[in-house]
Amino acid sequence: MDERTPWPIIQQRLVDASARLGTTLETVGQVDGEEIFRLRFGRGVRVLLAAGIHGEEPGGVEGCVTFLESLAESWQERVEFDVWPCLNPYGYIREERHNGQGVDPNRQFRNPEDPLASLMWAALGELRYDFGLDLHEDSDFKGFYIYETTDRPPWFRRQVRDAMARVGPVCERADEPTVRRGLVPRGRAAEPLRQRLEKRRLWPLAFLMFQLSGHAMTIETPVLQPLAVRTRLQLAAITKVLQLVTARAVPLAETGGRRRQAGD
Repeated sequence: MDERTPWPIIQQRLVDASARLGTTLETVGQVDGEEIFRLRFGRGVRVLLAAGIHGEEPGGVEGCVTFLESLAESWQERVEFDVWPCLNPYGYIREERHNGQGVDPNRQFRNPEDPLASLMWAALGELRYDFGLDLHEDSDFKGFYIYETTDRPPWFRRQVRDAMARVGPVCERADEPTVRRGLVPRGRAAEPLRQRLEKRRLWPLAFLMFQLSGHAMTIETPVLQPLAVRTRLQLAAITKVLQLVTARAVPLAETGGRRRQAGD
C-alpha cells in the first residue's frame, strides 16, 4: 500500500517549511547522486530526528515533513532540532529499500566506506543530543511497534506506545521481530549497552543516535495501513517524545562533545 508523495513535492514542502520555521534547508552532501537535506532550528533540549533511510518506507518521510509543516513551530522555543527528513532519497524515488550500491544503508554505520554513514559521522560525530528519534515503517504487520535504545531510566516506550495507540493499531504479537503489544522487549544483559554495541559489526542509525545521545527510539509504522493513518501515528510518536524529553529536562550528558548552537 504505497501512496508516497512524489519526491519533487517533498522537496518543495521542505523548502516551504524551512522558510516558515526561519531556517534554511541545508544540503549536507550527495549520496547516489541525490541531495541529503538537513534542517536545524529552535533552542532548548536537543533532539535528532531522522526519517527515510529505507526507500520503501514513505510514511516516516511523510510524518517528518508533516511535523515540520504543522507542529514544529510550536516546539521551537523548547527544543533545538536537528532534522534529516529523508536519508535515502535514491531509494525513496525508486521505491527501493537499498541504496545505489544495492546494500541496506541502515546496517552501515560502522562502515567508513559507506557514503551516507561517513557523511553523517562527519556532520554529527562531535555533537551531542538529548534524544534521537528514527522514523521507520514495517511492511509485514498491520500494527505499529517501537524499539528503544538506552541503558538507563527513564524509558519512554510504553508512554509513546499508548499515545500512538489512540490514533492507530498496535502490533499485538509477532515473532520476527519479537514484538509484544507494540514493543520490542529490552531483554537483560550483564554488559552495559555501549560495550555490547562495540562488539556489533553492523550498526543501524539507532546505534549512532544512541552514541550521540544515550537515548534513542525507532518508530515502525505499518505499511499495510493507509498513509494517512501512518502519518498520524508518526506525529503522535514525535509529539509524545517531545513532551517526555522536555518534561525530563535532564542536562546534556558530559560527553566531551562540542556544544552546538542551532545554525552552527
